[in-house]
Parts: sequence; C-alpha cells; structure tokens
Amino acid sequence: MLKYLFYGINVICFLAFAIDKFKAASGNYKHRTPEKVLLGLAAIGGAPLGVVSMLIFRHKTQKIKFLTIMPTLAVIWLYIYKSYIM
Repeated sequence: MLKYLFYGINVICFLAFAIDKFKAASGNYKHRTPEKVLLGLAAIGGAPLGVVSMLIFRHKTQKIKFLTIMPTLAVIWLYIYKSYIM
C-alpha cells in the first residue's frame, strides 16, 4: 500500500513541476504553483520524479534552493523507498 502512495505522490510532483513550467512559459504568472508547494510535494515523497521533471522541462534549474534541496530529498526518499517501502 505504501508503495502505491509513494508512486502517486511522485506522479503528482512530476505533474506539478510540468504544469508550473507550462504556465511560466505561457506568461500565466497569476496562477503559478508556489515554490513552497513544489518543495512540499518533494518533501513528502515526490522528490525523485520532481528532479526528473526539473531536468526534462528545465524548470527551476537556475534556483540554488531547488538545485540543492531537490536532489538531497530525492536521495533520502530513494533510500527510504529501498530500505523500508519496497
């Protein structure tokens, strides 16, 4: 059960980064996803696919906060997944 919750939050985090990128590219700054939401999704388990989404869509890759926090969270969550969830 936890495995599917982990997968779900990763997909949600991936899509949140993708949607925010498309909103930014279209100039729709009014309805962008706040950074604290993106980091919050990563913190509760979505970091692995969040990092993938950052790289695929080249989103938030210029922000030092995201370049340091996201990979760190991804490594932590992959360790948790491998050690306890899998």
